[in-house]
Amino acid sequence: MAFGRMMLLGIPLLFGFVFVAGGTHTYVAQTDAIEAAEPIEVEVLDTEIERERRSSDSGSRYKYTPVVEYRYMVDGETYTDDTVYPAGISQSQSSRSAAEREISEYVPGETAAGFADPDNPENSYLIDMSPREVAFRSSIFAVVGSLALLVGLVLNFRWAARIDR
Repeated sequence: MAFGRMMLLGIPLLFGFVFVAGGTHTYVAQTDAIEAAEPIEVEVLDTEIERERRSSDSGSRYKYTPVVEYRYMVDGETYTDDTVYPAGISQSQSSRSAAEREISEYVPGETAAGFADPDNPENSYLIDMSPREVAFRSSIFAVVGSLALLVGLVLNFRWAARIDR
């Protein structure tokens, strides 16, 4: 019984840690990618919307991820990539139409604006995000994770206080 209770009390701590770490990683990776990138011109090769079944039943049964394959040149070298958002961190949408809006300006066969790191030209992306937007999206993970950590700590301290009696 004690092991099961310990596992139950550990879940909020684990959940919280994963969300705080994920939010921090997202923020650092995307901020670094944005700061290192310079504007480039890309040739759009193909676009698609990937549909995946959600693991939970919250809202839509599917999540939709926009994918754009493109080609670009840096210092005379040609590269092909399909990274839509900075640092390759995908952002799924809850509806197909929302995912289509994200990439509506990318038409196969046409040129578009993109971004690449001149020091590591294989690192590129299409959709420009402001550091403020990255911070906002990442902070959501950090806040949810911090709340879960707090709940986990409170539950664990209360349980430990009962054992000491």
